[in-house]
Amino acid sequence: MLNLNKQLKFSSFTGIYDTVIPKNHLLRKIAENIDFSFVNKLMEKCYCIDFGRPAYEPELILKTLFLKLLYDLSDREVISRCQTDMAFKFFLGLDPEDDVPDASLLAKFRTMRITEEELQEFLNETVRQALDNNIIKSKTIIVDSTHSRSKHTAQTPTQILREMTKNLRKEIHRTQNEISNIFPEKPTVENDIFEEIDYTKALVNALLKVDLKSENDEDAKIGHKSEDNDFFGYKSHIAMTEEGIITGLSVTNGTAADNKEFENIVNQTLETGVEVNDIAGDKAYSTSDILKFGIDKNINIISKLKENVGSKEFNDEYVSFNKDADTYECKNGCLAKKNKVRKNGTIGYSFYRADCEKCPFAKECLGNTNDGYKQILQNVNHEIFEEQRTFETTEHFKEKHKVRWKIEQRNSHLKNRYGLNKTYGTGLWSMKAQSFLTAFTANIIKITKLVTTI
Repeated sequence: MLNLNKQLKFSSFTGIYDTVIPKNHLLRKIAENIDFSFVNKLMEKCYCIDFGRPAYEPELILKTLFLKLLYDLSDREVISRCQTDMAFKFFLGLDPEDDVPDASLLAKFRTMRITEEELQEFLNETVRQALDNNIIKSKTIIVDSTHSRSKHTAQTPTQILREMTKNLRKEIHRTQNEISNIFPEKPTVENDIFEEIDYTKALVNALLKVDLKSENDEDAKIGHKSEDNDFFGYKSHIAMTEEGIITGLSVTNGTAADNKEFENIVNQTLETGVEVNDIAGDKAYSTSDILKFGIDKNINIISKLKENVGSKEFNDEYVSFNKDADTYECKNGCLAKKNKVRKNGTIGYSFYRADCEKCPFAKECLGNTNDGYKQILQNVNHEIFEEQRTFETTEHFKEKHKVRWKIEQRNSHLKNRYGLNKTYGTGLWSMKAQSFLTAFTANIIKITKLVTTI
């Protein structure tokens, strides 16, 4: 049962807060400048009003999740701090002697109370408060994506062998014991280093013949940060203002192309009331559909073209261009080999036959072709790209392109300060909750710092 009609309470211990919490403490500044009460009305429909045990207010739970992400704590750790840390209790609006929620309520709130619509509203509310405080003055947003590794990461043989082959064998025994019979005979303790290397090669060759999969996180997929650097997990696609306020966010698995989520995060930004004249991004956002979107919305796309930009025009349900690896990536996480630009102005990409033969999407992806593997041939010339190349030479483009570093810094903060580098749950929904709540937390901190320095 949720009762939002607070009764006036008196505590003989509230004076402790004035004594032990400095006036310039970050949590005191946040409490004085940010309104969290919006969440009570927003989530009132998620609770029973007339009967049941009294529930903690959504505002209190959201503030606790905010503390968890701000200080990169586990559910149990943040509740433990709330029990003993006076700054935490003050921020939560509790009296020093009040009880705090059980750690299990935080997980219940994330998984059973919050919907995707409400996550979006949490983020939108921070943008509204930033606008109300006249913080957002620029008319430029910056777009990019950042990856989060799944806590259930299915490590490749090469990665694990850098540590020790013993760990690799243990992992296979634990998750896929049925293929452990392919292991070569283990070297003895007396064997020298060269025999150990031979064993390692034999182990790698054996494992390359089978598919290594994660049985723990079915939504996570293998993505690529570069042609030879992959990760197993998810992507958070972000739009933010020059001031560092995140205005748009979309969460996908690791294989999703950056440009596919562009319109989503930009439209989210426009719906909050933020005025946008320019959008800055890396070369992933120089596709013709994005340039056409910019023309339709009268927004400048500040994204440099690659020399072979036309090749990025091909896309279907199973294949998209991966700008980090600079080649095509299929839905199953395999990369294509990039060929040289031909004399007739075309460029070819070919997936490896061995990858296509074992791909679960091969039949639908290849269609009626008899090649047995996916090939893509594209013309690198396109009228809209010529216009963009001309725009790149202008002073306006050059000046706006300089602000792109800010989102790289923001991504670093999200991952290293607030724990977005790795998932703390399992599945796409858990990742969405983590990513949106992290963006919410980062916006609150940014707004507080900007408001208190104006």
